Amino acid sequence: MKTERLKGLGILAAPALALLSAPAIGAPLAQQAEFDAAIGEAKSSMMADSAAALESARKAESFVSGESKEAQEARLTAQWLKGEALMRLNRADEAAETINAAIKEIAVNSNGSKLHADLLRSQANLQVSQGDYGEALSSF
Repeated sequence: MKTERLKGLGILAAPALALLSAPAIGAPLAQQAEFDAAIGEAKSSMMADSAAALESARKAESFVSGESKEAQEARLTAQWLKGEALMRLNRADEAAETINAAIKEIAVNSNGSKLHADLLRSQANLQVSQGDYGEALSSF
């Protein structure tokens, strides 16, 4: 009997726990799921269809609101993927603008994070593609 009541409490507590675990983008759970799906689409289509990856990254960015650290990281993740897609679409100037702005922003609050490293790697790849090998070495 006690076990059944405890199971019932667990079922009731699950939604409360879901609400306590804050979404990465500071938005309702449905919007979080849409953000996650768009980021997943951008990552999975990057090699085969960079134009689709760019659209998915832009879509993901549109779901981000707020200025929390989680929202900033979500927005910068979308910008990183936008920069990667722009590079693959031979739109180097736009890619450089996007990636450099994201690096400046992330260096303030998340210096040394994995996302910061991903952005630096993207910057280095862009620099190599433009023949700036010395700059690329410092980014790598």
